[in-house]
Amino acid sequence: MKEISPAELPKLLEKSNTILIDVRDEKTHQEGTIPGSVNIPMNLLMDKTEELKVYTDIFIHCESGGRSKQACQMLEDMGLKTAVNVKGGYQAWKKQA
Repeated sequence: MKEISPAELPKLLEKSNTILIDVRDEKTHQEGTIPGSVNIPMNLLMDKTEELKVYTDIFIHCESGGRSKQACQMLEDMGLKTAVNVKGGYQAWKKQA
């Protein structure tokens, strides 16, 4: 599974055809998230695999990196090899932002 640090994220998101997904629940997402992220809670992610196939890179974050790592593995198991975990999640991003 590919992983990146939050510091690497802005430059990578400049590329076309990328998406940043926050897999936390909607309430937590609304309380604060990495700018530009789309909220697709973990329990709904598998329903979106067909829609996600169009992206060259799928960057995934959660609060601290655990759920996003699981989400990346789930997507890889479904054939989406472009999933990339944002190490440390939102908490790590806040510290370096």
